[in-house]
Amino acid sequence: MRYSRIFRIKVEHLPAEDGDPEGYLATQDELGLVAEADTLDELVAKVRELVPELYEENIVRKSGDSSPPAFVIDHELELGQRLLP
Repeated sequence: MRYSRIFRIKVEHLPAEDGDPEGYLATQDELGLVAEADTLDELVAKVRELVPELYEENIVRKSGDSSPPAFVIDHELELGQRLLP
């Protein structure tokens, strides 16, 4: 399959702070993605749900390019893990 482009999704570990539990934050500026979850697995599931909608709204409608994108997650422990099959 040929992808139109690859989007790197930045993932940060959020340490526990002031009574808030630790968690993870995913961001991707072009897509307007900001997602937070308690675990990396929950975050990946949330991103898989949000990304297609954000891609349609922020990329396809603006550029007209509807070829499928590829998404990878950048994280110190999971570098290169694919988010979408």
